[in-house]
Amino acid sequence: MQFLTETDFKGIIGVNTLTSLRGAADANLITAEQLAITELDPLRSKFDVPAELAKTGTNRNGLMIRLMIHITAYYLFNTVDDNDIPDRITENYKTQIQAIAKIASGSMESTLTPAYDIEGVQKTSYRFGGDKPRDNDIF
Repeated sequence: MQFLTETDFKGIIGVNTLTSLRGAADANLITAEQLAITELDPLRSKFDVPAELAKTGTNRNGLMIRLMIHITAYYLFNTVDDNDIPDRITENYKTQIQAIAKIASGSMESTLTPAYDIEGVQKTSYRFGGDKPRDNDIF
């Protein structure tokens, strides 16, 4: 796995369930994590997602771990029949996708590392400047 560790799944997926879902040579687990990383795309315009994913150990961001673990678990359970997927896995996935949308739109605060442009200015969706307000007074 690229970002997550096996201990991150503790409390989310049982050890026996994780062992049965991970696939041969962890193929299902690696694919699930890669798919989870693609779900982070809305955050890339404002946040340095590659830098967050490169962090290891205790330096990893708790928000990123939470987002990744629940989304990865959802994709991991896509390898079984629909009846075998716990409802909480689907609900947790939906909650994390909503959180990503809120963080990307700026309506929810986060502790993620901001992205900077070439000049070293933080990327944002806030627009500076603009045209002067119109004056419709004819006198």
